[in-house]
Amino acid sequence: MDNTSRTRIAISIIFAIYIFFLALIHFMDDFRFLMFKHYEGVSHNLIPLSTTIEYLKNINHYELDTWFMFIFGNIIAFIPIGILAPITFRKVKGYMHVLYITLLISISIELIQYISLMGVLDIDDVLKSVIGSTIGFYGAKIFIINKSS
Repeated sequence: MDNTSRTRIAISIIFAIYIFFLALIHFMDDFRFLMFKHYEGVSHNLIPLSTTIEYLKNINHYELDTWFMFIFGNIIAFIPIGILAPITFRKVKGYMHVLYITLLISISIELIQYISLMGVLDIDDVLKSVIGSTIGFYGAKIFIINKSS
């Protein structure tokens, strides 16, 4: 087995572990106790940016860590998709492929949260996921371009 194959296998394993932890952070309440979240009677959000704007306007009403995770959590969590998807999957070459993968994963998470009551469906999470994977994809491209020149 050559180095390229070993590297591809290692990156595929890292991608699988990343997807596992992505699911954990979206469906588990606390890593220490691994208790599944359960939401009943909450309002879901299908209006783009409405909950994000509320969090930004009412920053003083939230603990800093809660506020930070709501505003930046999905952005940070999805940066690796933009980096790892093109490396892991040979057919993923351009940004549109990364966008489709991001939308598939993020919308799936939101629908599972809605159906299972293990989270809150929020369109803002999908938008922030796209922002995160876009940062990852173009950040990796810039890094590779700068490294090669």
